[in-house]
Amino acid sequence: MKKCLIWGTGGVSLLNYRFFKMMPFFTCYEVIAFVDNNSEKWGTFIEGKPCISPYEMVQYEWDIICIWSAAKQQISNQIIQEFKIEPNKIEDILKPFYDKLFLKYGNSNDKEIQSILNKIRTKNKLNIFYYQPEADWRWYEAFYDIKKDLYYIYFEEKKMYISRNYNLEVIDGKKYVHDIWREQDKNSPHRYESDYVSVQTGDILVDGGACEGNFTLHNIEKVKKAYIVECDTSWIEALRFTFEPWGNKIAFCSKFLTKSDSEKTITIDTLTRSRADFIKLDVEGEEINALSGAENTFANNKNLRCSICTYHKSGDEDKVKKLFSEKGLECEVSDGYMLFLHDPNVLENPELRRGIVRGYKK
Repeated sequence: MKKCLIWGTGGVSLLNYRFFKMMPFFTCYEVIAFVDNNSEKWGTFIEGKPCISPYEMVQYEWDIICIWSAAKQQISNQIIQEFKIEPNKIEDILKPFYDKLFLKYGNSNDKEIQSILNKIRTKNKLNIFYYQPEADWRWYEAFYDIKKDLYYIYFEEKKMYISRNYNLEVIDGKKYVHDIWREQDKNSPHRYESDYVSVQTGDILVDGGACEGNFTLHNIEKVKKAYIVECDTSWIEALRFTFEPWGNKIAFCSKFLTKSDSEKTITIDTLTRSRADFIKLDVEGEEINALSGAENTFANNKNLRCSICTYHKSGDEDKVKKLFSEKGLECEVSDGYMLFLHDPNVLENPELRRGIVRGYKK
């Protein structure tokens, strides 16, 4: 196992390190410390690792230095010239991943893909999203409800409660809210709605994989009824508080959406009695199975619209498009691509995927 120093403690470094920790195939590296030129950070801990000055590197046993910073070239020169470290000791532990990604897409004629590759090259940063937001999203405060013993945030002027598993004293509440807003930016590849495919007044909505409930909350004044499906019971608790003011419109379900009914699973047909106008699915790769349980819903609703996540699994974009075509729905895809770093096969097969396929009946 190679012992590694990470040079840099800014946003690029922390984002890369968090993704690095989630990727079990990087077990051949052990990060022992962070290094930074900023003296205010010396003696602190970053992600549980000590932050040291460059002059303290000699006190540690290490094999390589990995530079995660937008100023990569300047830092590399400093390491070689000032600290007399051999260039072969500088190694980006994410390079094998980048090499495979560039090899796969380097000759693509898709301008969106080339834009993503260019951002990775210039910013030296891993991310799930690579797009320029249309809006300049603000950073919102998080609050604590003493009676309910839960944190909440204001989403479009409405209280949205957060699962008690998310301690917003530890997690940056402002960043959390910022990311929720930003995910549904007009330019986001994860945007559920478009100008053409959206929730309409009087709709019956299926929100599969509701999580915080922001999609239903955004449309709560429009819908006639919303089925909120979330298997994480800690989120169900928070969701019940969030939607208390609209209790007559909401039905909660903590079963898994799939193609058959059982003690722990339910089909969309059974859930809605085959009556729905808008189906949104973000269910961790089970979207195809969930759609397979909506045969009657597809057949019975003339104005059906769907927004289906296709970034969790390779090939899901084509599968959803094929299913929609068989059911008589037109298709559109979200702009941009996502690099789903949580896929267990991402190192062997790095893949840029469309985030959402939307379907609609003309």
